[in-house]
Amino acid sequence: MRVGPDGTTRLTSRLGNEITTIYPDLRSVLAETLAGRPAVFDGELVVLGQDGRPDFQLMQSRHQRGPTAELLRTAPVTYIMFDLLRLGEQVLVTTPYTRRRELLADLPVSSPRVAVPRHFTAETSTRTNCSRWSRNSDWRGWSPSGSSRATTRANEAGTGSNDH
Repeated sequence: MRVGPDGTTRLTSRLGNEITTIYPDLRSVLAETLAGRPAVFDGELVVLGQDGRPDFQLMQSRHQRGPTAELLRTAPVTYIMFDLLRLGEQVLVTTPYTRRRELLADLPVSSPRVAVPRHFTAETSTRTNCSRWSRNSDWRGWSPSGSSRATTRANEAGTGSNDH
């Protein structure tokens, strides 16, 4: 996901295909959060099923049928962010991942269409902690097999202020 200084959101698939028009429910979703700063994220687009977990079939239906009024209402997408590759004029691709995750976690994301899942480190990843979190989590305990990858590769992070 690329977000321009004006809040305009642009989505590309892992193959580099433009998919923004398929997901208008994510248009300008991070404008308030970023307050005029451009940004590039890596994440997953998912559609949550009735159980609150990603539903691959719903995601496929949504992607293939496009943004019909019915699907926008019944199968809204959620963008799960895993990485922050650029924030403002700072390209972060060479910054250690733990620092990028800290910067990502510090963003005041308030949209129900965007989520930053909990990040486990060596210090927090004990078997007991992970097991407890998994049992008590809501949809954020999802499995990658239930999602469709919408990624922005590091080389798309760009360096100019017009890259979004």
